[in-house]
Amino acid sequence: MKQVTTTVLYKELVKCKKDKELELYIENYEKQQLNWGMFISEQMMLRGLSYEKMGDLCGFSKNTIKSWCEKGVVPRSREQYIKLGFGLGMNEEEMNHLLRNYGGYPELYAKDVYDAICIYFLKRRMQNMADERYRYPMLKLWYEEYEKFVLEHKVNEECHKEISTKNMHRELLAKEDEKAFHAFLEAQRDVFLASYSTLYSYMDNYIAIACKEMEEDLQKKMSPHQLFLEKHLDSGFEVAYSKLKNYGIVPSRKQLISFGVAMNMSLQEMNTMLEYAHMRPLYVRNRWECIYIYLLRQFEEEHPMAILENAFRMEQMVKSPELRKLYQDIINHFYSMDESSIREDDMAVTLDSFIQEKMKTITND
Repeated sequence: MKQVTTTVLYKELVKCKKDKELELYIENYEKQQLNWGMFISEQMMLRGLSYEKMGDLCGFSKNTIKSWCEKGVVPRSREQYIKLGFGLGMNEEEMNHLLRNYGGYPELYAKDVYDAICIYFLKRRMQNMADERYRYPMLKLWYEEYEKFVLEHKVNEECHKEISTKNMHRELLAKEDEKAFHAFLEAQRDVFLASYSTLYSYMDNYIAIACKEMEEDLQKKMSPHQLFLEKHLDSGFEVAYSKLKNYGIVPSRKQLISFGVAMNMSLQEMNTMLEYAHMRPLYVRNRWECIYIYLLRQFEEEHPMAILENAFRMEQMVKSPELRKLYQDIINHFYSMDESSIREDDMAVTLDSFIQEKMKTITND
């Protein structure tokens, strides 16, 4: 099948108005979806490797590689994708393609200290692939040394705005030896520690609003822990959120999407959160994300009042002028709509229950 651009795929997806139309869309464009098993098989074929030799090269078992190729099982974490990329001798651009398109994870980010070390290692490996100092196992040792250096250091949340990501990346690549790179890590310590503060603040706003609303409904104090239980977010999410708050470690893409659904985020809000995590928006070349795009758009069309309510709540809460303008625009757009297009009788329907019901319909076949 001829490769179809992502823009065309998205335009075709938003034309779907019924579940059957979505099912037909997915069937028609199945070959346009990314295929992890095929990708790994191609990597093995290009290098003339068996399952065992591929595993030895990349630090995985033979059975793991086999499950990737034959069953389409995917790596369990961003770390495993990075480990694989090092094993395959990827450069930074290839690693970013692997993380973004196959893992759904953020690209290497110069303001994240672990990623900065990865970027530096990849650069040095391209200069000398045989240099054992810049192989994957050494990443952890470097990061552990950095962690000791920043222990109990107070975060300055504004400092990450003082240098652009582009300039940070350029400065990083300019370091030609380990001494200069170590000095760079120390000099940019505050930037690294505050790199995901915007994402945390964004998510924290939704949590604060949801806790307040549930307190009014249930007439009792509501903690984030209790909220997560009420919203059926698993214990893994709470641990991930704690790591984001305390260490700047980003939750997985799946966890962020689940959180967005639980907080009744619109498609635009969901994509904004993913952008703050330095991840791509919901992606039409991923089967499940296709379904989420469809469901979020359908919910917004059927329940515009719910989106207005979200906009009112967030417009009062957010501090960012850019985001406040976004919510004000949503509110203004709502008031410019024709009254006949507003269905107030569906206000009680939440995004979470809407998606759960629709998922049952779509995935029953």
